[in-house]
Amino acid sequence: MSDFIELMCKLMHESYEEAAIANGWQTQVRSRVAWVDVPEANKKTMRVAVSDVIDNVLDYEQERIIELLQAGRHESHAIDDIFDGVVGMGISRADFKQELIALIKGENK
Repeated sequence: MSDFIELMCKLMHESYEEAAIANGWQTQVRSRVAWVDVPEANKKTMRVAVSDVIDNVLDYEQERIIELLQAGRHESHAIDDIFDGVVGMGISRADFKQELIALIKGENK
């Protein structure tokens, strides 16, 4: 499991929990914890789901995403939001960007 997939799982978990609160949804108590404390069965499921989503997005928009990342441009702030989350984890924006490009190109599989 790549560090990238694990990071995306952590961000997805945190985003889901925040969205649930904002929308009045109660998630399972045992998974309403920091990613590191989520039960392994839940983590395994999240890793598979996030990997599948990333693969599908990359297959659909591969060339466009590579072009935008390499040019340093993008149409939304989603990539900046992900980068901001990564910086707090001790991974540089440049390293994250390179890992994302490698993943898009299929070099990290």
